[in-house]
Amino acid sequence: MDKVRYGIVGVGGMGLGHANTMQRIEECVLAAVCDAAPEAAKAAGEKFGVPYHTDYRELIDRPDVDAVVVATPHYYHPEVAIYAMQKGKPVISEKP
Repeated sequence: MDKVRYGIVGVGGMGLGHANTMQRIEECVLAAVCDAAPEAAKAAGEKFGVPYHTDYRELIDRPDVDAVVVATPHYYHPEVAIYAMQKGKPVISEKP
């Protein structure tokens, strides 16, 4: 079975939880992380050994990211999700 390479946008609270969970699911690979706070992006990238970004568009535009988990504050979800869908990436939004 192919693995889905995920990028997570927002690695504050829930985003880190999703990243930790992905480590235990064999069909998932954490490919990259993003957070608007540079220190959070860097810490998560270093913790999981993946590239990190502070601009969600850079993460979504990566060819090694198959799907995107949006774990930002809810008011950013539409902007991030719409951009990802316009780029042909499936989106998982952890809040409605």
